[in-house]
Amino acid sequence: IGIYVNGVTNESVLFNQFYLKASPAISCNGSIGAFGIDMLGSTGFAIEENTFQKASGAPSGVYTGIRIAETQATDQVYKNTFTGLSYGNYAVGKNWNSTHTDQGLAYYCNLNTGNHADFTVEDVQDQDDGIQDPQGSELMPAGNTFSPYATYHFNNWNYNDWIGYYYFAPSPGNINTVYYPEYINRVTREPVVGIQNTCPSHYGGSGGGSSEGRSLVLTPEERQDAELEFADNLSDYNNVKILYDNLRDGGNTEATITDIETAWPNDMWELRAELLGKSPHLSLDVLKAMADKTDVLPDNVIFEILAANPDELKKEELIKYLEDKENPLPGYMIDILKQVAGGSTYKTVLIRHMAHYNQVKTSAAHDIVRSILNDSVVDNNELRNWLDNIGGKHADEQIIASYLSEGNYSDATALANMMPALYDYSDDEMAEHNYFMDMLNLQISLQYGQRTIFDFDSTEVSNLVYIAETSSGTAGVQAKGILEYAYGYQYCNCINADSSGYKSSSMPNPDSFEQLLGIEIRVEPNPAKEWAAFNFTLPDSESEGVIQINNAEGKLVETLSISGKQGQEIWNTSIVKPGVYFYTLNVSGFNKSGKIIVSK
Repeated sequence: IGIYVNGVTNESVLFNQFYLKASPAISCNGSIGAFGIDMLGSTGFAIEENTFQKASGAPSGVYTGIRIAETQATDQVYKNTFTGLSYGNYAVGKNWNSTHTDQGLAYYCNLNTGNHADFTVEDVQDQDDGIQDPQGSELMPAGNTFSPYATYHFNNWNYNDWIGYYYFAPSPGNINTVYYPEYINRVTREPVVGIQNTCPSHYGGSGGGSSEGRSLVLTPEERQDAELEFADNLSDYNNVKILYDNLRDGGNTEATITDIETAWPNDMWELRAELLGKSPHLSLDVLKAMADKTDVLPDNVIFEILAANPDELKKEELIKYLEDKENPLPGYMIDILKQVAGGSTYKTVLIRHMAHYNQVKTSAAHDIVRSILNDSVVDNNELRNWLDNIGGKHADEQIIASYLSEGNYSDATALANMMPALYDYSDDEMAEHNYFMDMLNLQISLQYGQRTIFDFDSTEVSNLVYIAETSSGTAGVQAKGILEYAYGYQYCNCINADSSGYKSSSMPNPDSFEQLLGIEIRVEPNPAKEWAAFNFTLPDSESEGVIQINNAEGKLVETLSISGKQGQEIWNTSIVKPGVYFYTLNVSGFNKSGKIIVSK
Protein backbone atom coordinates (compact mmCIF):
# COMPACT_ATOMS: atom_id res chain seq x y z
CA ILE A 1 0.00 0.00 0.00
CA GLY A 2 1.40 3.38 -1.01
CA ILE A 3 -0.73 5.43 1.42
CA TYR A 4 -2.98 3.89 4.06
CA VAL A 5 -5.66 6.21 5.47
CA ASN A 6 -7.60 4.98 8.51
CA GLY A 7 -10.07 7.50 9.94
CA VAL A 8 -7.99 10.51 8.84
CA THR A 9 -10.03 13.45 7.51
CA ASN A 10 -9.14 16.39 5.26
CA GLU A 11 -5.90 14.84 3.97
CA SER A 12 -4.24 16.18 0.81
CA VAL A 13 -2.58 13.74 -1.62
CA LEU A 14 -1.27 15.79 -4.55
CA PHE A 15 1.12 15.31 -7.49
CA ASN A 16 2.47 11.86 -6.51
CA GLN A 17 3.51 8.88 -8.65
CA PHE A 18 2.48 5.42 -7.45
CA TYR A 19 4.11 2.30 -8.91
CA LEU A 20 2.26 -0.78 -7.66
CA LYS A 21 4.02 -4.08 -7.07
CA ALA A 22 2.63 -6.96 -5.01
CA SER A 23 4.61 -9.10 -2.62
CA PRO A 24 4.05 -12.84 -3.19
CA ALA A 25 4.60 -13.32 0.55
CA ILE A 26 1.54 -11.22 1.48
CA SER A 27 -1.91 -12.36 0.38
CA CYS A 28 -5.47 -11.20 1.02
CA ASN A 29 -8.22 -13.83 0.73
CA GLY A 30 -5.77 -15.96 -1.23
CA SER A 31 -4.79 -13.26 -3.77
CA ILE A 32 -1.78 -10.99 -3.90
CA GLY A 33 -2.02 -7.38 -4.96
CA ALA A 34 -1.33 -3.76 -4.15
CA PHE A 35 -3.08 -0.44 -3.57
CA GLY A 36 -1.87 3.04 -4.45
CA ILE A 37 -4.15 4.56 -1.79
CA ASP A 38 -6.34 2.58 0.61
CA MET A 39 -8.83 4.76 2.51
CA LEU A 40 -11.27 3.84 5.24
CA GLY A 41 -13.60 6.24 7.04
CA SER A 42 -12.17 9.44 5.54
CA THR A 43 -13.82 12.58 4.16
CA GLY A 44 -12.89 16.12 3.12
CA PHE A 45 -9.85 14.89 1.20
CA ALA A 46 -8.08 16.27 -1.86
CA ILE A 47 -6.74 13.47 -4.08
CA GLU A 48 -5.60 15.23 -7.22
CA GLU A 49 -3.20 14.93 -10.14
CA ASN A 50 -1.57 11.70 -8.98
CA THR A 51 -0.55 8.88 -11.32
CA PHE A 52 -1.11 5.19 -10.54
CA GLN A 53 0.33 2.33 -12.58
CA LYS A 54 1.46 -1.26 -12.23
CA ALA A 55 5.23 -1.37 -11.78
CA SER A 56 7.47 -2.95 -14.39
CA GLY A 57 8.06 -6.60 -13.53
CA ALA A 58 5.27 -6.78 -10.96
CA PRO A 59 3.82 -10.30 -10.53
CA SER A 60 0.25 -11.23 -11.42
CA GLY A 61 -2.19 -9.92 -8.86
CA VAL A 62 -5.03 -7.53 -8.15
CA TYR A 63 -3.76 -3.96 -8.58
CA THR A 64 -5.97 -1.08 -7.44
CA GLY A 65 -5.27 2.63 -7.81
CA ILE A 66 -7.57 4.01 -5.08
CA ARG A 67 -9.86 2.06 -2.81
CA ILE A 68 -12.32 4.18 -0.79
CA ALA A 69 -14.68 2.88 1.89
CA GLU A 70 -17.28 4.58 4.10
CA THR A 71 -16.81 8.28 3.33
CA GLN A 72 -20.45 8.89 4.32
CA ALA A 73 -20.18 12.44 2.96
CA THR A 74 -19.71 14.60 -0.16
CA ASP A 75 -16.23 14.10 -1.66
CA GLN A 76 -14.31 14.11 -4.95
CA VAL A 77 -11.46 12.20 -6.57
CA TYR A 78 -10.17 14.67 -9.16
CA LYS A 79 -7.90 14.58 -12.21
CA ASN A 80 -5.76 11.51 -11.50
CA THR A 81 -4.28 9.07 -14.04
CA PHE A 82 -4.68 5.28 -13.80
CA THR A 83 -2.71 3.02 -16.14
CA GLY A 84 -2.59 -0.77 -16.56
CA LEU A 85 -4.44 -1.64 -13.34
CA SER A 86 -7.00 -4.23 -12.32
CA TYR A 87 -9.17 -1.45 -10.90
CA GLY A 88 -8.55 2.27 -11.33
CA ASN A 89 -10.98 3.34 -8.60
CA TYR A 90 -12.81 0.94 -6.28
CA ALA A 91 -15.54 2.11 -3.88
CA VAL A 92 -17.16 0.01 -1.17
CA GLY A 93 -19.60 0.75 1.63
CA LYS A 94 -21.71 3.84 2.21
CA ASN A 95 -20.14 6.72 0.32
CA TRP A 96 -22.90 9.28 0.55
CA ASN A 97 -24.32 11.68 3.12
CA SER A 98 -26.95 10.14 5.41
CA THR A 99 -29.88 9.08 3.19
CA HIS A 100 -29.04 11.49 0.36
CA THR A 101 -27.58 9.42 -2.47
CA ASP A 102 -27.20 12.62 -4.51
CA GLN A 103 -24.66 13.93 -1.98
CA GLY A 104 -21.66 11.64 -1.96
CA LEU A 105 -18.43 10.45 -3.54
CA ALA A 106 -17.91 11.64 -7.13
CA TYR A 107 -15.20 11.09 -9.73
CA TYR A 108 -14.27 13.99 -12.02
CA CYS A 109 -11.66 14.42 -14.79
CA ASN A 110 -9.76 11.17 -14.18
CA LEU A 111 -7.80 9.61 -17.07
CA ASN A 112 -7.81 5.81 -17.50
CA THR A 113 -5.67 3.76 -19.87
CA GLY A 114 -5.30 -0.02 -20.11
CA ASN A 115 -7.23 -0.90 -16.95
CA HIS A 116 -9.34 -4.03 -16.52
CA ALA A 117 -12.06 -1.89 -14.87
CA ASP A 118 -11.85 1.89 -14.56
CA PHE A 119 -14.50 2.53 -11.89
CA THR A 120 -16.01 -0.17 -9.67
CA VAL A 121 -18.70 0.19 -7.01
CA GLU A 122 -18.98 -2.93 -4.87
CA ASP A 123 -22.35 -4.10 -3.61
CA VAL A 124 -22.14 -5.44 -0.06
CA GLN A 125 -25.11 -7.63 0.72
CA ASP A 126 -27.59 -6.17 3.24
CA GLN A 127 -25.71 -2.84 3.40
CA ASP A 128 -26.92 0.60 2.33
CA ASP A 129 -23.94 1.26 0.07
CA GLY A 130 -22.91 3.04 -3.13
CA ILE A 131 -21.53 6.34 -4.42
CA GLN A 132 -23.15 9.58 -5.50
CA ASP A 133 -25.92 9.38 -8.07
CA PRO A 134 -25.35 11.23 -10.38
CA GLN A 135 -21.75 11.45 -11.49
CA GLY A 136 -21.64 14.88 -13.10
CA SER A 137 -24.83 16.74 -14.09
CA GLU A 138 -26.51 18.68 -16.88
CA LEU A 139 -24.56 21.70 -15.60
CA MET A 140 -21.14 20.03 -15.80
CA PRO A 141 -20.26 16.58 -17.21
CA ALA A 142 -17.99 14.31 -15.18
CA GLY A 143 -15.10 14.65 -17.64
CA ASN A 144 -13.48 11.23 -17.03
CA THR A 145 -11.83 9.37 -19.91
CA PHE A 146 -11.87 5.59 -20.11
CA SER A 147 -9.59 2.70 -21.05
CA PRO A 148 -10.05 1.43 -24.60
CA TYR A 149 -11.17 -2.23 -24.58
CA ALA A 150 -11.60 -2.42 -20.80
CA THR A 151 -13.88 -5.13 -19.41
CA TYR A 152 -15.74 -2.38 -17.58
CA HIS A 153 -15.57 1.38 -17.75
CA PHE A 154 -18.09 1.79 -14.92
CA ASN A 155 -19.19 -1.33 -13.05
CA ASN A 156 -21.89 -0.64 -10.48
CA TRP A 157 -22.57 -3.94 -8.72
CA ASN A 158 -25.65 -2.64 -6.90
CA TYR A 159 -28.69 -4.74 -7.72
CA ASN A 160 -31.08 -1.83 -8.26
CA ASP A 161 -29.32 1.42 -7.25
CA TRP A 162 -28.51 2.75 -10.72
CA ILE A 163 -26.05 5.61 -11.26
CA GLY A 164 -26.62 8.38 -13.81
CA TYR A 165 -23.40 9.31 -15.62
CA TYR A 166 -23.26 12.70 -17.40
CA TYR A 167 -20.74 13.01 -20.23
CA PHE A 168 -19.94 15.54 -22.95
CA ALA A 169 -21.73 15.01 -26.28
CA PRO A 170 -20.68 17.48 -28.95
CA SER A 171 -24.03 17.42 -30.74
CA PRO A 172 -27.65 16.35 -30.10
CA GLY A 173 -28.16 12.61 -30.34
CA ASN A 174 -24.45 11.81 -30.10
CA ILE A 175 -24.04 8.97 -27.59
CA ASN A 176 -20.92 7.44 -29.13
CA THR A 177 -18.51 10.09 -27.91
CA VAL A 178 -15.01 8.92 -26.98
CA TYR A 179 -15.74 10.11 -23.47
CA TYR A 180 -18.02 7.20 -22.79
CA PRO A 181 -17.93 3.85 -24.61
CA GLU A 182 -20.25 0.94 -23.92
CA TYR A 183 -18.69 -1.10 -21.12
CA ILE A 184 -20.98 -0.27 -18.21
CA ASN A 185 -23.15 -2.06 -15.65
CA ARG A 186 -26.21 -0.49 -13.98
CA VAL A 187 -25.26 2.98 -15.18
CA THR A 188 -27.47 5.22 -17.32
CA ARG A 189 -25.70 7.32 -19.96
CA GLU A 190 -26.78 10.97 -19.89
CA PRO A 191 -25.34 13.13 -22.71
CA VAL A 192 -24.64 16.80 -22.02
CA VAL A 193 -24.68 18.82 -25.23
CA GLY A 194 -22.54 21.92 -25.61
CA ILE A 195 -20.91 21.84 -22.15
CA GLN A 196 -17.45 20.31 -21.77
CA ASN A 197 -15.54 19.93 -18.52
CA THR A 198 -12.13 21.53 -19.22
CA CYS A 199 -10.70 19.94 -16.04
CA PRO A 200 -8.51 22.82 -14.82
CA SER A 201 -5.93 22.27 -12.09
CA HIS A 202 -7.45 22.84 -8.68
CA TYR A 203 -4.32 23.17 -6.55
CA GLY A 204 -2.04 24.04 -9.47
CA GLY A 205 -0.01 21.75 -11.71
CA SER A 206 3.33 22.81 -10.19
CA GLY A 207 2.46 21.71 -6.67
CA GLY A 208 0.10 24.43 -5.50
CA GLY A 209 0.22 28.17 -5.35
CA SER A 210 0.78 28.57 -9.10
CA SER A 211 -1.38 30.59 -11.46
CA GLU A 212 -3.09 27.32 -12.44
CA GLY A 213 -4.81 26.73 -9.11
CA ARG A 214 -5.23 27.57 -5.45
CA SER A 215 -2.63 27.25 -2.70
CA LEU A 216 -3.16 24.60 -0.04
CA VAL A 217 -3.08 27.37 2.57
CA LEU A 218 -5.26 29.95 0.86
CA THR A 219 -4.10 33.49 0.29
CA PRO A 220 -6.58 36.22 1.38
CA GLU A 221 -7.73 36.59 -2.24
CA GLU A 222 -8.14 32.82 -2.66
CA ARG A 223 -10.02 32.61 0.63
CA GLN A 224 -12.39 35.34 -0.55
CA ASP A 225 -12.96 33.49 -3.84
CA ALA A 226 -13.67 30.23 -1.99
CA GLU A 227 -16.14 31.93 0.37
CA LEU A 228 -17.94 33.58 -2.58
CA GLU A 229 -18.04 30.23 -4.43
CA PHE A 230 -19.55 28.60 -1.35
CA ALA A 231 -22.14 31.35 -0.84
CA ASP A 232 -23.26 31.46 -4.50
CA ASN A 233 -23.71 27.70 -4.76
CA LEU A 234 -25.36 27.47 -1.35
CA SER A 235 -27.92 30.02 -2.55
CA ASP A 236 -28.51 28.09 -5.78
CA TYR A 237 -28.79 24.82 -3.85
CA ASN A 238 -31.33 26.27 -1.40
CA ASN A 239 -33.45 27.77 -4.18
CA VAL A 240 -33.69 24.43 -6.01
CA LYS A 241 -34.30 22.58 -2.73
CA ILE A 242 -37.23 24.85 -1.88
CA LEU A 243 -38.81 23.99 -5.23
CA TYR A 244 -38.06 20.29 -4.71
CA ASP A 245 -39.54 20.27 -1.18
CA ASN A 246 -42.70 22.08 -2.31
CA LEU A 247 -43.28 19.45 -5.01
CA ARG A 248 -42.30 16.42 -2.91
CA ASP A 249 -45.50 14.64 -1.86
CA GLY A 250 -47.44 17.81 -2.68
CA GLY A 251 -45.43 19.71 -0.07
CA ASN A 252 -46.68 17.64 2.88
CA THR A 253 -45.46 14.05 3.32
CA GLU A 254 -47.35 13.39 6.57
CA ALA A 255 -50.67 14.54 5.11
CA THR A 256 -50.20 12.38 2.01
CA ILE A 257 -49.41 9.31 4.13
CA THR A 258 -52.49 10.03 6.27
CA ASP A 259 -54.65 10.23 3.13
CA ILE A 260 -53.36 6.79 2.11
CA GLU A 261 -53.71 5.14 5.51
CA THR A 262 -57.26 6.44 6.11
CA ALA A 263 -58.61 5.65 2.64
CA TRP A 264 -61.51 3.21 2.20
CA PRO A 265 -62.12 0.91 -0.78
CA ASN A 266 -64.65 3.31 -2.32
CA ASP A 267 -61.93 6.03 -2.24
CA MET A 268 -59.78 4.13 -4.73
CA TRP A 269 -60.25 6.39 -7.77
CA GLU A 270 -59.88 9.57 -5.73
CA LEU A 271 -56.69 8.28 -4.05
CA ARG A 272 -55.30 7.14 -7.40
CA ALA A 273 -55.91 10.60 -8.92
CA GLU A 274 -54.27 12.33 -5.93
CA LEU A 275 -51.13 10.19 -6.05
CA LEU A 276 -50.75 10.39 -9.83
CA GLY A 277 -51.24 14.15 -9.58
CA LYS A 278 -48.29 14.35 -7.15
CA SER A 279 -46.11 12.09 -9.30
CA PRO A 280 -43.21 11.92 -10.13
CA HIS A 281 -42.48 13.67 -6.82
CA LEU A 282 -43.69 10.97 -4.41
CA SER A 283 -41.20 9.99 -1.70
CA LEU A 284 -40.01 6.53 -0.74
CA ASP A 285 -42.11 6.58 2.45
CA VAL A 286 -45.28 7.51 0.56
CA LEU A 287 -44.69 4.82 -2.09
CA LYS A 288 -44.18 2.19 0.62
CA ALA A 289 -47.43 3.23 2.34
CA MET A 290 -49.24 3.17 -1.00
CA ALA A 291 -47.87 -0.30 -1.85
CA ASP A 292 -49.21 -1.61 1.48
CA LYS A 293 -52.75 -0.30 0.86
CA THR A 294 -53.83 -3.44 -1.00
CA ASP A 295 -57.34 -3.31 0.51
CA VAL A 296 -57.95 -0.08 -1.45
CA LEU A 297 -55.56 -0.16 -4.41
CA PRO A 298 -55.35 -3.20 -6.71
CA ASP A 299 -51.97 -4.35 -8.00
CA ASN A 300 -52.43 -2.70 -11.39
CA VAL A 301 -53.05 0.72 -9.79
CA ILE A 302 -50.10 0.27 -7.42
CA PHE A 303 -47.99 -0.61 -10.47
CA GLU A 304 -49.27 2.47 -12.35
CA ILE A 305 -48.33 4.84 -9.51
CA LEU A 306 -44.92 3.23 -8.99
CA ALA A 307 -44.16 3.47 -12.71
CA ALA A 308 -44.93 7.20 -12.57
CA ASN A 309 -42.13 7.65 -10.01
CA PRO A 310 -39.02 6.12 -11.63
CA ASP A 311 -36.52 8.06 -9.50
CA GLU A 312 -37.44 6.14 -6.35
CA LEU A 313 -37.42 2.84 -8.24
CA LYS A 314 -33.66 3.24 -8.70
CA LYS A 315 -33.29 2.51 -4.98
CA GLU A 316 -32.75 -1.11 -4.05
CA GLU A 317 -34.70 -0.54 -0.83
CA LEU A 318 -38.00 0.07 -2.64
CA ILE A 319 -37.75 -2.90 -5.03
CA LYS A 320 -36.82 -5.18 -2.13
CA TYR A 321 -39.77 -3.85 -0.14
CA LEU A 322 -42.16 -4.61 -3.01
CA GLU A 323 -40.80 -8.15 -3.22
CA ASP A 324 -40.86 -8.88 0.53
CA LYS A 325 -44.02 -7.12 1.80
CA GLU A 326 -46.99 -9.10 3.09
CA ASN A 327 -48.77 -9.03 -0.28
CA PRO A 328 -45.84 -8.82 -2.70
CA LEU A 329 -46.26 -7.33 -6.13
CA PRO A 330 -46.30 -9.98 -8.91
CA GLY A 331 -42.87 -10.84 -10.27
CA TYR A 332 -43.61 -9.72 -13.83
CA MET A 333 -44.63 -6.27 -12.56
CA ILE A 334 -41.41 -5.95 -10.57
CA ASP A 335 -39.39 -6.94 -13.63
CA ILE A 336 -41.05 -4.16 -15.64
CA LEU A 337 -40.53 -1.63 -12.84
CA LYS A 338 -36.81 -2.44 -12.81
CA GLN A 339 -36.72 -1.39 -16.46
CA VAL A 340 -38.75 1.75 -15.74
CA ALA A 341 -36.12 2.72 -13.15
CA GLY A 342 -33.83 3.95 -15.94
CA GLY A 343 -36.18 6.83 -16.77
CA SER A 344 -35.75 10.54 -16.07
CA THR A 345 -38.32 13.10 -14.90
CA TYR A 346 -38.54 16.71 -13.76
CA LYS A 347 -37.74 15.40 -10.28
CA THR A 348 -34.55 13.88 -11.73
CA VAL A 349 -33.49 17.29 -13.03
CA LEU A 350 -34.04 18.95 -9.64
CA ILE A 351 -32.03 16.25 -7.84
CA ARG A 352 -29.18 16.52 -10.37
CA HIS A 353 -29.01 20.29 -10.00
CA MET A 354 -28.94 20.00 -6.20
CA ALA A 355 -26.15 17.42 -6.50
CA HIS A 356 -24.08 19.79 -8.67
CA TYR A 357 -24.49 22.83 -6.41
CA ASN A 358 -23.80 20.69 -3.35
CA GLN A 359 -20.56 19.35 -4.85
CA VAL A 360 -19.28 22.83 -5.73
CA LYS A 361 -20.18 24.45 -2.39
CA THR A 362 -18.80 21.52 -0.39
CA SER A 363 -15.57 21.50 -2.40
CA ALA A 364 -15.10 25.21 -1.64
CA ALA A 365 -15.77 24.60 2.06
CA HIS A 366 -13.29 21.72 2.10
CA ASP A 367 -10.67 24.04 0.57
CA ILE A 368 -11.18 26.42 3.47
CA VAL A 369 -11.08 23.63 6.08
CA ARG A 370 -7.84 22.23 4.65
CA SER A 371 -6.39 25.74 4.61
CA ILE A 372 -7.23 26.21 8.30
CA LEU A 373 -5.75 22.83 9.26
CA ASN A 374 -2.54 23.37 7.26
CA ASP A 375 -1.93 26.89 8.56
CA SER A 376 0.80 27.44 11.14
CA VAL A 377 -1.83 28.11 13.83
CA VAL A 378 -5.19 26.29 13.74
CA ASP A 379 -8.19 28.43 14.69
CA ASN A 380 -10.60 25.84 16.12
CA ASN A 381 -13.55 28.24 16.30
CA GLU A 382 -13.19 29.04 12.60
CA LEU A 383 -12.69 25.34 11.86
CA ARG A 384 -15.91 24.44 13.67
CA ASN A 385 -17.79 27.16 11.81
CA TRP A 386 -16.81 25.76 8.40
CA LEU A 387 -17.41 22.16 9.44
CA ASP A 388 -20.87 23.29 10.48
CA ASN A 389 -21.29 24.89 7.04
CA ILE A 390 -20.45 21.54 5.44
CA GLY A 391 -22.88 19.75 7.73
CA GLY A 392 -23.57 16.06 8.19
CA LYS A 393 -22.61 13.36 10.66
CA HIS A 394 -18.92 13.22 9.74
CA ALA A 395 -18.58 17.01 10.05
CA ASP A 396 -20.11 16.86 13.53
CA GLU A 397 -17.72 14.06 14.49
CA GLN A 398 -14.83 16.34 13.47
CA ILE A 399 -16.29 19.16 15.58
CA ILE A 400 -16.39 16.74 18.53
CA ALA A 401 -12.72 15.86 17.89
CA SER A 402 -11.81 19.57 17.91
CA TYR A 403 -13.45 19.95 21.32
CA LEU A 404 -11.49 16.95 22.59
CA SER A 405 -8.23 18.50 21.37
CA GLU A 406 -8.98 21.48 23.62
CA GLY A 407 -9.96 19.32 26.62
CA ASN A 408 -13.56 20.54 26.30
CA TYR A 409 -15.27 17.25 27.18
CA SER A 410 -18.67 18.75 28.09
CA ASP A 411 -19.28 20.30 24.64
CA ALA A 412 -17.91 17.19 22.94
CA THR A 413 -20.33 14.86 24.75
CA ALA A 414 -23.24 17.32 24.45
CA LEU A 415 -22.96 17.44 20.66
CA ALA A 416 -22.50 13.66 20.49
CA ASN A 417 -25.66 13.11 22.54
CA MET A 418 -27.63 15.42 20.20
CA MET A 419 -26.71 13.57 17.00
CA PRO A 420 -29.43 10.83 17.09
CA ALA A 421 -32.14 13.51 17.20
CA LEU A 422 -30.37 15.77 14.68
CA TYR A 423 -30.15 13.01 12.07
CA ASP A 424 -33.16 10.89 13.02
CA TYR A 425 -31.10 7.72 13.42
CA SER A 426 -32.53 4.37 12.42
CA ASP A 427 -32.02 1.31 14.65
CA ASP A 428 -28.82 0.37 12.79
CA GLU A 429 -27.53 3.95 12.97
CA MET A 430 -28.33 4.03 16.69
CA ALA A 431 -26.25 0.89 17.21
CA GLU A 432 -23.34 2.58 15.40
CA HIS A 433 -23.83 5.68 17.53
CA ASN A 434 -23.56 3.61 20.70
CA TYR A 435 -20.20 2.28 19.47
CA PHE A 436 -19.15 5.85 18.72
CA MET A 437 -20.08 6.90 22.27
CA ASP A 438 -18.06 3.97 23.65
CA MET A 439 -14.99 5.19 21.72
CA LEU A 440 -15.61 8.81 22.75
CA ASN A 441 -15.84 7.87 26.44
CA LEU A 442 -12.69 5.78 26.05
CA GLN A 443 -10.79 8.78 24.64
CA ILE A 444 -11.98 10.98 27.49
CA SER A 445 -10.95 8.28 30.00
CA LEU A 446 -7.46 8.22 28.47
CA GLN A 447 -7.06 11.99 28.75
CA TYR A 448 -8.36 12.10 32.32
CA GLY A 449 -6.08 9.27 33.36
CA GLN A 450 -3.09 10.65 31.44
CA ARG A 451 -2.81 7.34 29.59
CA THR A 452 -2.00 6.54 25.95
CA ILE A 453 -3.44 3.94 23.60
CA PHE A 454 -0.60 1.62 24.66
CA ASP A 455 -1.97 1.48 28.23
CA PHE A 456 -5.28 -0.36 27.76
CA ASP A 457 -6.05 -3.31 30.02
CA SER A 458 -7.23 -6.67 28.69
CA THR A 459 -10.92 -5.80 29.09
CA GLU A 460 -10.51 -2.58 27.13
CA VAL A 461 -8.63 -4.40 24.37
CA SER A 462 -11.42 -7.02 24.18
CA ASN A 463 -14.00 -4.25 23.85
CA LEU A 464 -11.94 -2.69 21.05
CA VAL A 465 -11.80 -6.03 19.24
CA TYR A 466 -15.58 -6.38 19.48
CA ILE A 467 -16.16 -2.86 18.10
CA ALA A 468 -13.59 -3.38 15.32
CA GLU A 469 -15.30 -6.57 14.20
CA THR A 470 -18.89 -5.30 14.57
CA SER A 471 -18.94 -1.62 13.61
CA SER A 472 -18.73 -0.47 9.98
CA GLY A 473 -18.72 3.21 10.97
CA THR A 474 -16.33 5.67 12.61
CA ALA A 475 -16.03 3.64 15.81
CA GLY A 476 -14.95 0.52 13.92
CA VAL A 477 -12.35 2.51 11.98
CA GLN A 478 -10.95 3.99 15.20
CA ALA A 479 -10.85 0.62 16.95
CA LYS A 480 -9.06 -1.06 14.04
CA GLY A 481 -6.52 1.77 13.89
CA ILE A 482 -5.65 1.43 17.58
CA LEU A 483 -5.45 -2.37 17.48
CA GLU A 484 -3.24 -2.36 14.37
CA TYR A 485 -0.91 0.35 15.60
CA ALA A 486 -0.56 -0.54 19.26
CA TYR A 487 -1.44 -4.22 19.64
CA GLY A 488 -0.28 -5.99 16.48
CA TYR A 489 -3.69 -6.83 15.05
CA GLN A 490 -4.13 -7.02 11.27
CA TYR A 491 -7.34 -6.29 9.37
CA CYS A 492 -7.36 -7.22 5.69
CA ASN A 493 -9.41 -4.86 3.51
CA CYS A 494 -9.41 -7.10 0.45
CA ILE A 495 -10.90 -6.42 -2.94
CA ASN A 496 -13.99 -8.63 -2.99
CA ALA A 497 -13.18 -10.58 -6.16
CA ASP A 498 -15.45 -13.47 -5.08
CA SER A 499 -18.61 -11.45 -4.33
CA SER A 500 -21.98 -12.31 -5.86
CA GLY A 501 -21.79 -9.14 -7.92
CA TYR A 502 -18.54 -10.32 -9.46
CA LYS A 503 -19.87 -13.77 -10.24
CA SER A 504 -23.06 -12.42 -11.79
CA SER A 505 -21.25 -10.00 -14.07
CA SER A 506 -19.57 -10.76 -17.37
CA MET A 507 -16.12 -10.44 -15.79
CA PRO A 508 -13.76 -13.41 -16.15
CA ASN A 509 -13.55 -15.85 -13.26
CA PRO A 510 -10.70 -15.32 -10.73
CA ASP A 511 -8.37 -17.85 -12.41
CA SER A 512 -8.82 -16.20 -15.81
CA PHE A 513 -8.46 -12.79 -14.19
CA GLU A 514 -5.04 -13.78 -12.85
CA GLN A 515 -4.06 -14.89 -16.34
CA LEU A 516 -5.26 -11.57 -17.73
CA LEU A 517 -3.11 -9.65 -15.26
CA GLY A 518 -0.03 -11.65 -16.28
CA ILE A 519 0.04 -9.94 -19.69
CA GLU A 520 2.55 -7.09 -19.98
CA ILE A 521 3.11 -4.66 -22.84
CA ARG A 522 4.99 -1.33 -22.99
CA VAL A 523 5.76 0.94 -25.91
CA GLU A 524 8.67 3.30 -26.43
CA PRO A 525 9.33 5.97 -27.44
CA ASN A 526 5.99 7.54 -26.68
CA PRO A 527 5.37 9.94 -28.40
CA ALA A 528 6.88 8.20 -31.43
CA LYS A 529 8.04 9.65 -34.76
CA GLU A 530 9.55 7.12 -37.20
CA TRP A 531 9.08 3.90 -35.22
CA ALA A 532 7.77 2.46 -31.94
CA ALA A 533 8.91 -0.68 -30.10
CA PHE A 534 6.36 -2.84 -28.27
CA ASN A 535 8.04 -4.77 -25.42
CA PHE A 536 5.85 -7.65 -24.31
CA THR A 537 5.67 -10.45 -21.74
CA LEU A 538 3.15 -13.27 -22.11
CA PRO A 539 1.71 -15.51 -19.35
CA ASP A 540 3.57 -18.73 -18.60
CA SER A 541 0.99 -20.83 -20.46
CA GLU A 542 1.08 -18.78 -23.69
CA SER A 543 3.67 -18.15 -26.41
CA GLU A 544 1.72 -16.39 -29.19
CA GLY A 545 -0.37 -13.25 -29.46
CA VAL A 546 -1.49 -10.38 -31.67
CA ILE A 547 -1.06 -6.62 -31.25
CA GLN A 548 -3.88 -4.64 -32.88
CA ILE A 549 -3.53 -0.88 -33.37
CA ASN A 550 -6.56 1.36 -33.91
CA ASN A 551 -6.82 5.08 -34.60
CA ALA A 552 -8.93 7.47 -32.49
CA GLU A 553 -12.01 6.67 -34.63
CA GLY A 554 -11.66 2.96 -33.85
CA LYS A 555 -10.43 1.94 -37.31
CA LEU A 556 -7.86 -0.88 -37.39
CA VAL A 557 -4.61 0.43 -38.91
CA GLU A 558 -2.09 -2.34 -38.09
CA THR A 559 -1.89 -5.95 -36.87
CA LEU A 560 1.39 -7.33 -35.50
CA SER A 561 1.85 -11.05 -34.73
CA ILE A 562 4.17 -11.91 -31.83
CA SER A 563 5.67 -15.11 -30.44
CA GLY A 564 7.81 -16.15 -27.49
CA LYS A 565 7.46 -15.54 -23.75
CA GLN A 566 9.14 -12.14 -24.00
CA GLY A 567 10.21 -9.99 -26.90
CA GLN A 568 9.94 -6.82 -28.91
CA GLU A 569 7.94 -5.94 -32.01
CA ILE A 570 8.62 -2.81 -34.10
CA TRP A 571 5.86 -0.69 -35.64
CA ASN A 572 6.73 1.59 -38.53
CA THR A 573 5.00 4.84 -37.53
CA SER A 574 6.47 6.84 -40.43
CA ILE A 575 3.66 5.64 -42.69
CA VAL A 576 0.73 6.74 -40.46
CA LYS A 577 -0.73 10.16 -39.78
CA PRO A 578 0.14 12.04 -36.56
CA GLY A 579 -2.41 11.52 -33.80
CA VAL A 580 -3.54 9.29 -30.94
CA TYR A 581 -3.59 5.50 -31.44
CA PHE A 582 -4.75 2.70 -29.16
CA TYR A 583 -3.02 -0.67 -29.06
CA THR A 584 -4.24 -3.98 -27.64
CA LEU A 585 -2.24 -7.14 -27.02
CA ASN A 586 -4.60 -10.13 -27.43
CA VAL A 587 -3.56 -13.49 -25.97
CA SER A 588 -6.03 -16.43 -25.98
CA GLY A 589 -9.05 -14.19 -25.56
CA PHE A 590 -7.45 -11.90 -22.94
CA ASN A 591 -6.02 -8.47 -23.63
CA LYS A 592 -4.00 -5.55 -22.32
CA SER A 593 -4.38 -2.08 -23.86
CA GLY A 594 -2.64 1.25 -23.96
CA LYS A 595 -2.28 4.51 -25.86
CA ILE A 596 0.51 5.84 -28.08
CA ILE A 597 0.90 9.28 -29.64
CA VAL A 598 2.51 9.63 -33.07
CA SER A 599 4.02 13.06 -33.78
CA LYS A 600 5.91 14.22 -36.86
